[in-house]
Amino acid sequence: MTHSLLRSARRLTAFVSAQTLVQVTQIVTGIALVRWLSVDEFAQYTLAFGVAATLGALVDVGCSSSVLPLVGSRVRDRHVFGTYLRSALHLRTRVFVALLIPGAAAFLVLSAGHGWSLGLRLSLLATIFAFVIARANFDLYALPLLSHERYREYYGVQLVSNVARFAAAAALRVAGSLTGVTASVLNALVLFWLGQVYKRRSREHLHPDAIQSRESRTEIVAFTKPLVPGIVFFSLQAQITVFLASLFGATVAIAQMGALTRLGSLFAVLAGVSAVIISPRFPQLSRERLPAEIRRALILAAAAGAVLAAAAFAVPSWFLFLLGPAYADLTTMVGWFMLASAISFLAGVIYLINLARKFVRMRETLMAVALVLATQVVCAATLDLGDLLDLQYFALATAVASLVSQAAMLRLGLARAERQTGGEVPTPAVAA
Repeated sequence: MTHSLLRSARRLTAFVSAQTLVQVTQIVTGIALVRWLSVDEFAQYTLAFGVAATLGALVDVGCSSSVLPLVGSRVRDRHVFGTYLRSALHLRTRVFVALLIPGAAAFLVLSAGHGWSLGLRLSLLATIFAFVIARANFDLYALPLLSHERYREYYGVQLVSNVARFAAAAALRVAGSLTGVTASVLNALVLFWLGQVYKRRSREHLHPDAIQSRESRTEIVAFTKPLVPGIVFFSLQAQITVFLASLFGATVAIAQMGALTRLGSLFAVLAGVSAVIISPRFPQLSRERLPAEIRRALILAAAAGAVLAAAAFAVPSWFLFLLGPAYADLTTMVGWFMLASAISFLAGVIYLINLARKFVRMRETLMAVALVLATQVVCAATLDLGDLLDLQYFALATAVASLVSQAAMLRLGLARAERQTGGEVPTPAVAA
């Protein structure tokens, strides 16, 4: 028993360490691009990346997250695994085709009015589509590796690709060829390479004759349907301040929001560690242990966020040093941005708990969307969305609304579990 626990602890520690190392190398490359690209070039890169990330999430619309739950205990059945994976890939392709024109139109609208030529905007648009296409293999063919606990290969390849991306960006800078377009091309190429490697290494877990089927597509659609409103809405929310800056602000505002977002990547590391700990642990907790574990998780998340936010207010120069002299005038914005990020991180931790205990329901999701949207409408009517500081207030209000909605969802979920079991929390099931 003790030996098994120690082995599990060592595996978890290695997993967290590998994930943290991968994210840190991503942050380093992101910070390097902030310092190496001109403000105008970084604005182009920021907007292209924001649209690509949003479009990628919308195209997936929960397909990749549905595969493992639907495969379930049949994870070693190569035919079953292959059927669900290729069905998810088929659905993603159909959604991508449907979003092709709306996505292009959205980017062309967002990139208008910044003095960028049509040729440049179309080049950036091509990198966006390349990124989204490459992401399909990356998201889906990673699943067999993760389900069979091949973490060394999963993270090792990412670490190599991050180092290679940094080296390639440095080489382009030395050659005088690092631009918003080439940096975006580099992102797509790295993601394409990762997807191909994952596809090749996952072959032994997928039957070569497995094809997508109507039955598996129907199951995936049924699984993702309750999640779609939240996925669509919050996919758009992830880059909302960048999009608002592009619509209402000057080009420099896009670059400044992008630079601040790189500082927010510090919370991505914490979020990744939280997901690794919460996702497998919280579904198994008994009713008696659940409240204490929730309190512990929330106290740790709040404390970590509070430390980073307080440091940003107290010594913003530490954070601005990372961004370089071009963004030295963001002293006032750093603290507010980090505070909003800290609150969003705490809301994300609560969401992970809600997801783990299957407290996420359509009604609560729609209520959360309504609250956040109402908050943003009020902010849009009272703030100057072309002003960078007001955008931080907008992000802060949005984060608070998200935190309130997730906390309410958690409270309702706990109360519902108590009523349904008369004091015993059941093994959580997906709620429609």
